[in-house]
Amino acid sequence: KPFYYYKDEKIFVFGSELKSIIEYLKKDPSFRKESNKEIVYDYLIYSFADHTENTFIKNIKHLPQSHYLKIQNREFTLKKYFSIEINKEMGKYDEAMKNALTALKMKIENNDQFGIAISNDNIGNILFSQKKFSEAKIYILESIKLTKEFGNKENLRNGYYTLTEIADATG
Repeated sequence: KPFYYYKDEKIFVFGSELKSIIEYLKKDPSFRKESNKEIVYDYLIYSFADHTENTFIKNIKHLPQSHYLKIQNREFTLKKYFSIEINKEMGKYDEAMKNALTALKMKIENNDQFGIAISNDNIGNILFSQKKFSEAKIYILESIKLTKEFGNKENLRNGYYTLTEIADATG
């Protein structure tokens, strides 16, 4: 379930739906429901909805995947508790990239859209592990675009997760 929250100097409100938080905040005359234009833009142009902690409503946040929120002495700290580690002993970068590109070529020749998306996702992850973030982003975005056509939610989630990791790594 998603975890949405709003905090200011007076209150902390959370819920699994934006609607419940907005309903609660309607009682507060200082709260103004404003669209978060950056997130709306990302959604309309790239179909990204939960790739950052920001939501469609300004000042209401979404807890990212694999994170928890620690509240201590009125201090809020967002902490990551899980990250995929690359096993360096499983093979070399060049060999992995060569295999992924070979798989991509075979999938293109067979017009296998699902295979092309998965191959792009794999190439993006290999590039990400090598800190080649701009190149990784290109392959991940292509994977997401293709994946939307056949609705594989797991691959979409993985792509969005990698994009979030790229954003975190590049600041």
